[in-house]
Amino acid sequence: MESISFENFGLKKPLLNALKDVGFNNPTDVQKRVIPIANEGKDVIVLSKTGSGKTASFGIPIVNSILDNVNRKPKALVLTPTRELALQVCEDIKSLSKHSKIAMTCVYGQHNMNTEVSDLDKGVDLIFGTPGRTLDHLRSGTMDLSEIEFFVLDEADRMLNMGFIEQVEAIMKYLPKDRQTMLLSATMPYEIMNISWQYMDSPVEIKLESETKTVEKVKQVYYKVENNRKRSSLYKVICLYRPDSLIIFCNTRWQVDRLKSYLEEKGFSVKGIHGGVSQKGRTSTMDSFKKGKHSILVATDVAARGIHVDDLEMVINYDVPVEKDNYVHRIGRTGRIGNSGIAVTLASSEDMYSLYEIEEHIGSMISEVDFPSESKMKDNFKLAKDFYNLKEKKDKREEKNDDSSGKHRKHGKGKSSKSKKSVKKHKAPKSLKSKKKSSNNVVFVFNSEGKGEKREIINHTKSKKRKGHEKSNLKTKAKGSKTVVVDKPKSKEAKSKIVKKPEKKSFFRRLFRR
Repeated sequence: MESISFENFGLKKPLLNALKDVGFNNPTDVQKRVIPIANEGKDVIVLSKTGSGKTASFGIPIVNSILDNVNRKPKALVLTPTRELALQVCEDIKSLSKHSKIAMTCVYGQHNMNTEVSDLDKGVDLIFGTPGRTLDHLRSGTMDLSEIEFFVLDEADRMLNMGFIEQVEAIMKYLPKDRQTMLLSATMPYEIMNISWQYMDSPVEIKLESETKTVEKVKQVYYKVENNRKRSSLYKVICLYRPDSLIIFCNTRWQVDRLKSYLEEKGFSVKGIHGGVSQKGRTSTMDSFKKGKHSILVATDVAARGIHVDDLEMVINYDVPVEKDNYVHRIGRTGRIGNSGIAVTLASSEDMYSLYEIEEHIGSMISEVDFPSESKMKDNFKLAKDFYNLKEKKDKREEKNDDSSGKHRKHGKGKSSKSKKSVKKHKAPKSLKSKKKSSNNVVFVFNSEGKGEKREIINHTKSKKRKGHEKSNLKTKAKGSKTVVVDKPKSKEAKSKIVKKPEKKSFFRRLFRR
């Protein structure tokens, strides 16, 4: 049988040159079936596994159609469920139009609205975006879709499952009725397909699924682990397989941040990505991961659809996905377009029922494997340290214990300069010390006019730590003509130095004295 090439589709020369530049020599199965139908202008529903080349299957007909009609007015709108996927699809289609003057822009949340408005004002032929931001532009009047010829819903199952159906319906009201609609997805539940039929005109359904509904060249295994030893089990898996590129999927943002910190302490070059990271940070992380600057990426399912790495070797499900379809999308990141890959799942005893449901959903068994013996694992640990050039960082808790142990050593050579400085910092001020260790006495003394006043009794006993006179908290009060000491002085010398209040003399004695 004669093989089919892109030349058989009647594509224009600039597009054929671009396909050669990006390395597209022969079309994939989904492209062979979709491109001819899309070139006829028919609506299409494509149900195909992730990594089969769906993006090019709708991108090639769109670019080929508008090559001779570039007038900087939107002719195609492509909606995706996530920002990452919108950016990825825009980048892929841009590579197909490199030999043309086609202008395009991407609109999505957490992106500068003024920048997007400026691009739309200058004029674009293709628009890629998420439903929320696209609807914002339409309602504010900054986007005109009156001349749209192509409308694409990429990853439609996730789009509708994430609650975007109302926004998609609102956007479709701005579109002209005379248009071509293409709906593409890895999975398509019956209920979702029923909804999609309402917005399409006699669509041609193209179903390209493997028996397992997943990429055939992906080896799927799972390790049964205990929850309290899950991180150490993850470390074992990485050291055992030693992949050049790896994505670890978690169910929550908190788990992503926790695993990222753990792997960094182990010395791995790792980055994390989830919905809480800014768009600028997510884009920068993805670029560095694709360029090989980091060997490990920890991510949530939100980011799974936007991660397209052609040479990804391995995927690890640290958490068993809550939704069964998410398992398909996760492992679909590896083994893309003919490449081989491996998907490992860490499952606890509580996860086994969910894992059985996933097996039933994909129609295939996931093999259970055991870790090698401890002696073999030690060899793998050594190989991994050399392979990744691992240099474990010291645990912060251990550092604190080391510092505190130095503080308790008052004597000896082991005392560090840092511990000395820390002790000096905690010394109390001299003014506070003098108040606490004061030994002077204060008494009430009545003068000749009968008025009472406080006077300090100096204790000449020298303190070992401070020279000079110190004060005491001794309190006295006058009672009659005698001095009564409430708090007795601590030293005998202070007792002898007390100045007693003089007794009142009678009027006649004072008179005779004068």
